[in-house]
Amino acid sequence: MSKIFKGRITSDLVFNTLFAVTLGTGIAEYSLDIFFNQKYIKYFKEAFRNGSPIPMSESLRKRYDDVICDLKHTDFQKAFSTPFVAEGFEPVNVGCLNTRNGCFIGIPTIYDLNSIEDTTTTTGSVELQEYIRLMKEDPESGKKFTESLVLSEPAKKYSIAHALVLTDNFQILFKSISFPITLIPMYALGHTVISSLPVNQFKIRMLAFFLLCNLGIFVWLLARTVINSFYLSEADRKVCDIGLEYIHGGIEYYEKLIQRNLILRNIIPDGKKLYSEQGNKLAFFSVLSELPLTYRKKYLENRLKTYTNEDDATSTWQ
Repeated sequence: MSKIFKGRITSDLVFNTLFAVTLGTGIAEYSLDIFFNQKYIKYFKEAFRNGSPIPMSESLRKRYDDVICDLKHTDFQKAFSTPFVAEGFEPVNVGCLNTRNGCFIGIPTIYDLNSIEDTTTTTGSVELQEYIRLMKEDPESGKKFTESLVLSEPAKKYSIAHALVLTDNFQILFKSISFPITLIPMYALGHTVISSLPVNQFKIRMLAFFLLCNLGIFVWLLARTVINSFYLSEADRKVCDIGLEYIHGGIEYYEKLIQRNLILRNIIPDGKKLYSEQGNKLAFFSVLSELPLTYRKKYLENRLKTYTNEDDATSTWQ
């Protein structure tokens, strides 16, 4: 009797805990991106100098406003989109443009760089200073690295536009509910399967629980990957639709990212574990959340060919 009681309590406790964690994780992710996005930015994304947030320069603000204009955002959308200066080398997006809390677009300080000479005078982020220190041991790589930091105006505008487009959808909602939607059915299936197994076969019940948990996590990761890949592809497509300038800018932007990753692969510790020989990120969550840079660059090159062919055809008819 004690064994039966113990087996039932253990399985119920485990599955009820899994059920609570599943719902809680989805709610926590949505809340962090929507309701607590300002706190999240302050502690994890915003660039600071001497203990204070770095103010946005006039050039960064103008570039952001130009992109907003090119995207043809309404006054309503402008009111719910706020730029800030971000840490790192790439623009970041937090929040959703379709909610009352709005979205925040982080623009890195390196977007104030206009030439290689500017890299010697800018203070930059802590991450940038650390990379520059590592590059001193290899001057050739250091030169290529600094070149990868300097982007043309179209490349900067493309990356900012891409970050803005990623906020103008329901991606956060779908990603948040993907966890409970995929794992709660697995919870129900697991409860049914384990309840049908002999109560005194504790090891078999735990093996079934282990296999079903792994199956559920695999389905969830697959769903997350599909959602991320779809919205990243859509963002590339919508930004390319703006015009030829953005297509050229996007190709340059991805080329510079690939160039930077290849340099870091050979310089930083464990670089070969972080970046592939093609310049794509290899980190586990990066693989799940980001389309390969080479794939995205190829898409833009195909868009450029299509645009050029259509332009040639139009010229011929005229």
